[in-house]
Amino acid sequence: PMPTSAAIVSPFPSPSSVIAASRSPSPSMPLASPFPIITSRTYYISSTGSDFNTGTSPEQAWRTVNPVNAINNFGPGTQILFRGGDTFIGGLNITMTGTPGSVCTISSYGSGQATLNDVPPYTSSILRLINSEYVTIKHLNLFMIQLSMAIFMFYLN
Repeated sequence: PMPTSAAIVSPFPSPSSVIAASRSPSPSMPLASPFPIITSRTYYISSTGSDFNTGTSPEQAWRTVNPVNAINNFGPGTQILFRGGDTFIGGLNITMTGTPGSVCTISSYGSGQATLNDVPPYTSSILRLINSEYVTIKHLNLFMIQLSMAIFMFYLN
């Protein structure tokens, strides 16, 4: 017999921040997301960080967007903060599902605004939120060059 629920273990500390995915007892009902949903956490990305860090404080910041994209699925209250004044290469391709009372945020921390920059090989999008709602994006510079070589810049204050 197949179990009716299974907890998904997060590769990061604090298992209380992981929402269990469940298998419906009815074959006609869809399964919950196969990825863990991280809730109420703040993640930091800094040009002086390391992707081997936890990402959960400015002192333990990640260096690139790769760990954020690897987590992929963020729930209510999650913040992704880039160090102001730094430039980060590559795009975000994630799901963020906030609630009216607990929005998700992508922003800068510290002084100035961070820049997400698209350079060769070009990404398909600099910021892609899939099946996302109640997300605030602010205090970021988004710079993307399309393959047609048109340049797009967005400044979010």
